[in-house]
Amino acid sequence: MRRLVLSLLFFLAGVGMIGYGIYNIFFYNRGMTESTAVIDHIERTMTGYDEDGSAEYDYEVLVSYTVDGKQYQSELGYHEDGFKEGQEIKIYYDPSDPEKLHADTKKMGICLVISGPALWLAALGTLLKAR
Repeated sequence: MRRLVLSLLFFLAGVGMIGYGIYNIFFYNRGMTESTAVIDHIERTMTGYDEDGSAEYDYEVLVSYTVDGKQYQSELGYHEDGFKEGQEIKIYYDPSDPEKLHADTKKMGICLVISGPALWLAALGTLLKAR
């Protein structure tokens, strides 16, 4: 019975991951306008240590971009390894309020769509092991 519940949880988590991944790939930035921003500043703040003693950090990434000749600066809301000051990145903004930024979520969506079936396989393996 425990394996059946565990398998069901893995299966449902996989469905959720695939659904959220599809949302991020196709729908999250619907109605937004794609543009390019320049990373102006990256501030790294140490927040503590994890279980193995490695330092953990929070990042604040400030970007600037131009919409209809007007310059905007905003906090990006996420950080990726490899970000550098002066680097151009893809962003999405709300055309009715250009100060509202959305990140490019396609990479994360693809990872979720790929990971979902991996959980399905784990669920199937758990069920087959029970037999």
